[in-house]
Amino acid sequence: MAIVGLAANVFAQGLISFDNFNGVGAGLVYGTDGITPAEVFTVTMWGGSSAGNLTALASTDGVGGGLFYAGIDVAIPGVALGGTATLRLLVTAPGGLTGDSGIFTNPTGGTGTPPGPGAFLVNPAITLVPEPTSFALAGLGAAAMLIFRRRN
Repeated sequence: MAIVGLAANVFAQGLISFDNFNGVGAGLVYGTDGITPAEVFTVTMWGGSSAGNLTALASTDGVGGGLFYAGIDVAIPGVALGGTATLRLLVTAPGGLTGDSGIFTNPTGGTGTPPGPGAFLVNPAITLVPEPTSFALAGLGAAAMLIFRRRN
């Protein structure tokens, strides 16, 4: 009986379709100019029932044009079918670029018998920025060049 209860609990988690292909308000991933859609990147979905308990749930690569598509419905731990999930999307791209959607909420799907599909992801747009360490290294390089120039 305990095994059946555990299985029912696992299947009773709200589902979200892990993509921004849906055309219902999902934001694109943009390059550093904030205008041009990014072509090469990886998105990791973090989720949970509140901002204090987010865990990494799934990752997928971009497919070009600022879009990503994992082709899966992701179960959000601690969130009931048809409930509201707390999510965060973290993006990495070549050249030390990162992006962060910030924390947002999204309704979940998976309701019905048999369970229906996951709800569409409605995330904010994400703009890639250089990692903070890149700025620090650039600053150190500029300082070193100034010092070297003064010596000559």
